[in-house]
Amino acid sequence: MRIKICGITRVEDARAASQTGADFVGLNFYPDSVRYAGDGSAEPLIAGIEAPAVPVAVTVNPSKKLLGQLIAPGPRVGARPFRVVQLHGDEPPALADWLITQGARVIKAFRVADCDFAGPIREWLDGVEQHAGLLAVLLDAPPPAPRKFGGSGRRFNWEWVEDAREDGQFENWPSIMLAGGLTPANVAKAIRLTRPWGVDTAGGVEVEDSPGVKSIDRIRDFIRNARVG
Repeated sequence: MRIKICGITRVEDARAASQTGADFVGLNFYPDSVRYAGDGSAEPLIAGIEAPAVPVAVTVNPSKKLLGQLIAPGPRVGARPFRVVQLHGDEPPALADWLITQGARVIKAFRVADCDFAGPIREWLDGVEQHAGLLAVLLDAPPPAPRKFGGSGRRFNWEWVEDAREDGQFENWPSIMLAGGLTPANVAKAIRLTRPWGVDTAGGVEVEDSPGVKSIDRIRDFIRNARVG
């Protein structure tokens, strides 16, 4: 089970996530996010992520200029470029192809609003030429308001994923990562029901009413429960 701890804003949280067993540690480069890490804080955060955990640049409808800065060494993100980029907006397949040709792996997030979610995702995937570079499809809940992006902190009906899998709708898809309202208390159940390749959480491991501030105990509990899920 691959585990991603997302929305890191403090060096101590980056270090804790990687030291306790997270496979991926996400930094948010969407300026409207309360967990935005693109204001000059990215370099120390990346330095705090200890191998073998992999840093992930989380973006929403990014420009190629921003993506180029993220995946190449430079002063904006320090000497350690991102090898994995998460697209969490309305990005076209062509942007994923461009990233992949630049040497990055791509996680593409989709909002799961109803039981027919797989069809539009399939159409998007069919538009990607560089399928080998797609690391995962991330299934997340829709935001509470239109035109809002990023993680909602809410869960969707996990049975929709179970039903889609049983119907064979995930054939030839990249790996599936589950997100949306996952916490230490429910992650094991979510894994048993949906059987994903990985799970992703941000708010689910944070100190209450403190977006971006992680609880070390909650990170540890989330990872432990996900491993046994």
